Amino acid sequence: MFNFDPKFLGPIATSIGICVSVTLWTLNVRRKELSYEIVSDDVIVGLQDAGNLRAINNPDADLEILVHGESVKNVRHLTLKIANSGHIPIRPADFDGSIRVKLGPSAKILSAAISETYPTNLQERGSGDNAPISLISKVEEGKLLLRPVLLNGKDFLIVKILVKDGGDVEIDSHIEGITDIKYQKESNSLALALTNGGAFVMAICLFYLNPVDFATNNFIGYLPFLILFFIGYNMLFCGLNFAKVNKLIARRANG
Repeated sequence: MFNFDPKFLGPIATSIGICVSVTLWTLNVRRKELSYEIVSDDVIVGLQDAGNLRAINNPDADLEILVHGESVKNVRHLTLKIANSGHIPIRPADFDGSIRVKLGPSAKILSAAISETYPTNLQERGSGDNAPISLISKVEEGKLLLRPVLLNGKDFLIVKILVKDGGDVEIDSHIEGITDIKYQKESNSLALALTNGGAFVMAICLFYLNPVDFATNNFIGYLPFLILFFIGYNMLFCGLNFAKVNKLIARRANG
């Protein structure tokens, strides 16, 4: 029969307390963050397989769409959501230039419009007593430029784009206090798991690491705990910097 040793209650309770504290800090830390989400990405006329345009048999291959009198194929209808996903307002003065929505070097934007904003008067901000101006400042071949606008926490805008031969979506801008615009589909669950797991491992190692082993240079006694401690530290670091680490891994994987 398993007998629980009460001496483990202290380390376990402390470790749980550390994990709860780290979780609450992670969830409530005030951060300045702009993010985007691909709400939908639908091919109207074209060839698609597993999200990529490829030459396969397609019953719609003989369909034809005219846009401004031009016959087009491989047309995608994109719906993008750009939001202040942090807690700190992003002001127009924070922007150095526009928000750039890039759809690939071979893409051609056929039409673009702001379909929804929160709050509903988002396009009226910055226009003063004049008529509301569109948040879309310029449409180029494969790039859409959005005007800087005051975005309080949870404010967002939704852009609908009709694009021909579009590639991967990339959104960037130079914003004070923001390194890059975050892709909203990045999950926070793994980041929290890494952070809490790392904190738990470090706490357990500290409780069971015997200082006497260091004093007597008992290499066999402290080395396993020291290795586990640094593993836990790396887990904690990766969890707290999950977005940066994930992007670095992606860049190295893509060469």
